[in-house]
Amino acid sequence: MSLTFDEWAALVDAVCTTHLAITWDSLCGEIEPLRAAFDAGESPVQFVLWWAEKYDLMWVGEGLGYWPVSPPG
Repeated sequence: MSLTFDEWAALVDAVCTTHLAITWDSLCGEIEPLRAAFDAGESPVQFVLWWAEKYDLMWVGEGLGYWPVSPPG
């Protein structure tokens, strides 16, 4: 299954909301980091884990196995 950029970005927002308790727009809101990670082939979870590590953010919720079945909406 191949995601569009918009679907991928929506999944990043869902992972941020679930595991960082903040939306992507509130956390950063910039498109450039999302576009770079998408173009590099990172999964939304990989990207959010990297972002959380980079900025020393607390991961909350159910463990690291989170992966939505379909984009929210």
